[in-house]
Amino acid sequence: SARAERAKEHYEAGDGLPSRARMIDEKLLWNPCRRLTEQMINSMPFKAFMGVLVAFNCVLLVLEADAGAQCNSAAEGECENETIAILNAALLVVYTVELALRGFAERIKLFYSVWNWLDIIIVAFGL
Repeated sequence: SARAERAKEHYEAGDGLPSRARMIDEKLLWNPCRRLTEQMINSMPFKAFMGVLVAFNCVLLVLEADAGAQCNSAAEGECENETIAILNAALLVVYTVELALRGFAERIKLFYSVWNWLDIIIVAFGL
């Protein structure tokens, strides 16, 4: 499109646009799937959904710790709650997909954020 062509010309010329404007122009060069992914992961509903999942995960951790503290059995496998294990695995899948989407959209910029590094470490230890 003409708009993308203009953005490409500005980007290649480095015509003194402020970095924010250059970044916006750069996003016009992205393929539509990447733009849509970036818009989705930065949308308020997506962030709210992920926040609710993190809060749910915290509740799950408390329940898991409580169940483990109440367990008096010597056999390790007898104390595990299968429902909690399944929910933990499902949450890990969701966190992994979220991190993959963020990596697809942000590419190398994924590694510029301390919060993303925290996500990477948590997912890596969870796997």
